[in-house]
Amino acid sequence: MLKENDTITSVDISENALGSYGAELLSRLLEDNANIITVNISGNGFNEYDACFFGTILSNYKSGLKTLDLSHNQLSDQGGIILGKALASNETLQVLNLSWNNIRQPGIKSLFVGLKDNTTLQELDLSYNGIGDKGVESIAERLHELESLVHLDLSSNRIGQLGIGKLLKSVGHNKSLIELKLSKNPITAEGVCLAIGILKEHPECGLQILEIKDISVPSAFSTLLEELLKLKPRFRCKHGGFRNQNDIFKFAIKQREENLLNDPFMQLMDYVHQKKLRWVDLFYRLDTDKNLSISEDEFRNGIKSAGIPVTDLQIDQLIERLDANEDGEIDFNELLEGQKRYVRRLEKIFGSSPVEPGQAGRRPQSGSTKSRPSSSNKSRPSSSNKSRPVSRILNRPSSRSDHHTAG
Repeated sequence: MLKENDTITSVDISENALGSYGAELLSRLLEDNANIITVNISGNGFNEYDACFFGTILSNYKSGLKTLDLSHNQLSDQGGIILGKALASNETLQVLNLSWNNIRQPGIKSLFVGLKDNTTLQELDLSYNGIGDKGVESIAERLHELESLVHLDLSSNRIGQLGIGKLLKSVGHNKSLIELKLSKNPITAEGVCLAIGILKEHPECGLQILEIKDISVPSAFSTLLEELLKLKPRFRCKHGGFRNQNDIFKFAIKQREENLLNDPFMQLMDYVHQKKLRWVDLFYRLDTDKNLSISEDEFRNGIKSAGIPVTDLQIDQLIERLDANEDGEIDFNELLEGQKRYVRRLEKIFGSSPVEPGQAGRRPQSGSTKSRPSSSNKSRPSSSNKSRPVSRILNRPSSRSDHHTAG
């Protein structure tokens, strides 16, 4: 049916355990079919000997294949060698997924030798192959010569700091590559800083997105990134968040984002930062009658007394954003949740993935409910209330964990 087809353009027969016999049949069906442009045959138990069938498809000038998913098979190094030779002459393929195929340094080297002569492949997924630093060195030897590759995924490949250094130096001389994914590699925070430093030396390169989502970055990173953004304003690094919640705030201030600087919550964060307060300290200052809840008047008067440069309208906006259940009161949970939402917004704007910001005082357990305790039970909540009493939070001594996020 597929061989005579002139209407079907996409085929998905993934996870069917087709094996070697299925690979041979597919080769016969697809080699002369120019109408099928997308094929997903991941998870079919193909091995290194079956790679020759897919090499035949890619080498056939009559094939119109543009997207091929061969992930979750066992093509190994021999498969990489065969496919590399086929890619050298292929003129149609744009997307190739070879993740989870146990392709190591020999196979990777052959793939990129073939890609040197390829002018169509734009997206290559090599994640979860365990190529290591030696494999990434082979990529670095050829990457700067590639002119069509736009997206490269090298996530979870046992790439260390040595490999990252060589890879980024090659990326620095590449004009076409826009996105590079390196998550789940033992790069370390120092390796991330090294990568940003190398990119700063090559602002003319094409890279716009660097993804390292599982690594929390140190304070030194924000300085390097700030310098890089002056040279490459559109660059984004998707990392695992700043280790210290104040770092992303200071970074936002340095970037002078007008829409952020005019945001009243930014002014509130600036006050907390400048006064070196914990958020629980701010709550205590605003809760003037010490009933563990901030009324609208208390909030408005407290903000004005503190000299925070916001207008009456902006104070109203803050109250509206913080008073989640709209009961006219702001409790500690609501204040802390408002701060976390804003930090996540900053992280999204500046390219990092959401992390739990350092909590200035431990928040009550999730089962707690907002209420205004009477004067008789403020300091001694009833035994039926299983939440951690807010009064204990307010009187808890400061500790290092109050100022830092989890690494």
